[in-house]
Amino acid sequence: MDALSPSRPNPISRSADGFPHTRHINLTERFRKPVSVLAVTLFLGAIYANRPTEAGTLRTVETVTSFSLATVAVFGRLWCAIYISGRKNAELCMLGPYSLCRNPLYAFSSLGLAGIVLATHRPSYALSAFVIFWCYHLLVIRNEESRLTSLFGSVYTEYCTRVPRAWPRLSAYADSQTLTVNLRPLARALSDVGWFLATWLSAHLIFSEL
Repeated sequence: MDALSPSRPNPISRSADGFPHTRHINLTERFRKPVSVLAVTLFLGAIYANRPTEAGTLRTVETVTSFSLATVAVFGRLWCAIYISGRKNAELCMLGPYSLCRNPLYAFSSLGLAGIVLATHRPSYALSAFVIFWCYHLLVIRNEESRLTSLFGSVYTEYCTRVPRAWPRLSAYADSQTLTVNLRPLARALSDVGWFLATWLSAHLIFSEL
């Protein structure tokens, strides 16, 4: 049976020449961080200008939900990092979270963002943040898909036909008994996900009494 068949997907598939490629970053990806900083700044201004949910049961529900979303984002991004750290654009990962959907990092990040904003007790802003995140990142994803198609060709095309872009398909889950983990990139990923909980805690402490 072919090692790249859906029943036994290969976790790592190199490009045709077998060597890592230089990543070509377009404007959408290049300005992703500045756009994120600008969006956060605008959201903070809007949040301070509007009243939060009144104290009571609803606030408690918002706190629990926001913490749950942030926690899911942290563990989800760590799960993704175990599989993808140090391999991006050099190898195609199709196992673990990447067998459920093609962009699990963005999926978990969007939940974390919604959780952080919900910690300010402005549920409408949390929903807006989630929608805006995906509106922008769908552009990023389309550019990434073009690059991955050029790198991995038919292997990536076949992967796209059976694994959804963002909404997970649980029945498609696949994994292997062993996996090589790149520790240095994983350590960087650990520091990155820590910001989700730190930001959630800051938002909770700042806005819980407002």
